[in-house]
Amino acid sequence: MPLPDDLTVHFLIDEESGDWNEGLIRTCFTEGDADKILQISLSKTACEDFPAWPHSKTGIYTVKTAFSLMRIESFHRFMSANGRGENSDQKETSKMWKRLWSIKAPPKMKVMLWRMAQDCLPTDGATDEDATVFTITAWHIWEARNVV
Repeated sequence: MPLPDDLTVHFLIDEESGDWNEGLIRTCFTEGDADKILQISLSKTACEDFPAWPHSKTGIYTVKTAFSLMRIESFHRFMSANGRGENSDQKETSKMWKRLWSIKAPPKMKVMLWRMAQDCLPTDGATDEDATVFTITAWHIWEARNVV
């Protein structure tokens, strides 16, 4: 059954019970889509819907949060274009970054580790002295992390 373009989700909810109008949903959608729709829980509170910005803790759009989103998306596109896309398991990735930032080491060393992990160390034209500094720094990080 084709639905008019101006209908909203409210049309699919039984006003008396506050639940999905299952008969209408099964009439208007394919079996698979209807099953998915009917699995969505409906709120039992009588509050008005409102637009929310999902990229801020408050749900309010600001230029700062939009700029942050733009930078993140730009970074992901750049990484993806250069063959360094992210792992799809974001929970595991998040745990890894939390472990990195919780290491007991000076902030400069943590930033250096982060740069290593992101493959953004300025190594073009690195000298033997640079490699020595890197090795000593990595050793200090390891030592600081493993001190009892």
